[in-house]
Amino acid sequence: MPKALPVIDTTAPVCCAPVAAAPMGEDAALEVAVRLKALADPVRLRLMSLLLTAEEVCTCDMAPAVGLTEATVSHHLGQLRKAGLIEGERRGMNVYYRARREALGALVRVMDPDCC
Repeated sequence: MPKALPVIDTTAPVCCAPVAAAPMGEDAALEVAVRLKALADPVRLRLMSLLLTAEEVCTCDMAPAVGLTEATVSHHLGQLRKAGLIEGERRGMNVYYRARREALGALVRVMDPDCC
């Protein structure tokens, strides 16, 4: 079983100097690693792709799109939410998710400030 990373506050986008600017400190490396770890799964990347191509998507629609149960999709969405990459809103029995583009953009800028 892989070692779990410590819990950090992910309510704000990752905020640190670009990786190539200077050697990273432990706290900054942890902030980036938590987010990258959440994305380091093919199912989660597919879910992010769905969320980035739509304004918001219900778990009930994502499950068939990736060929998994709603419970499994909810688990993966929970990992993305903990990393601060998505947010959800409950409406009755369903939860609608949307990508936090500002969090993804901040992560991209930390990895390569000359990108995009």
